[in-house]
Amino acid sequence: MPRATRPKVSVCIIARDEARVLPRCLESLRGAYDELCVLDTGSADATPRIAKEYGARLAVFTGCNDREGRMADFALARNKCLRMAKGDWILSIDADEVLLKSSVERVRWHAAHDAAAGVRINMRHRGSEWPVVRLFRRSPENVFVGRVHEWVSVAGEVSDDPAVVIRNLPDKRGKESAVARDLRLCALALEDEPGNLRMIFYMARALRRAGDYDAAIGYYERYLEIEKEFAPGRHACAHGIAVCHMLSGRWRRAVSAG
Repeated sequence: MPRATRPKVSVCIIARDEARVLPRCLESLRGAYDELCVLDTGSADATPRIAKEYGARLAVFTGCNDREGRMADFALARNKCLRMAKGDWILSIDADEVLLKSSVERVRWHAAHDAAAGVRINMRHRGSEWPVVRLFRRSPENVFVGRVHEWVSVAGEVSDDPAVVIRNLPDKRGKESAVARDLRLCALALEDEPGNLRMIFYMARALRRAGDYDAAIGYYERYLEIEKEFAPGRHACAHGIAVCHMLSGRWRRAVSAG
């Protein structure tokens, strides 16, 4: 009897009530993986059924939710999903995202040839692009960090491949808005770790998007008081302060802040 081939690429997805978008995501992934792992965090819709129809290894985990059933820790859920995987490499993607067709072969190439511990790919959303590690070796050392806007901490060298592209196509109908979620989870994260610069920045951004400009400025300034060396972060905060002043009609202060 032939030995089973160990999966090379495991796709890991956490999902809840994503029946409207999950098929679109899974169709975009055809040919990119050997194993599909879906962790459901408490769906009331057809998400689990759809995942099974696509051949996913499915698990249900609600320990990442708060008493009201809302997500309280994204990294906890993602790391639980990572532990389901058996592949050499992990491709992490959300149910409301799609992998561009031209990226499938690039994912396979990295899994077969790349000596790095992770790969920075290109994320796209509404005309914006940014690099992020979404493809990485399965290892106990490579784990997600952060209650919200979580990121994978990779132990080792990270390569870059902007030709691998994931598009974010959110559908928030009937769900907590991204701003409300960020305000709630950033507040929890800052209770745990008041000096967490990432969470301070994301709280400032969420407050700005919520229209609470003075509170946002306070968090941007808090970031600048702590971070003295990371130029991109300081620039983003200065820009955020300028935008808040501008939207408040304080034109001179906007100019001086920018």
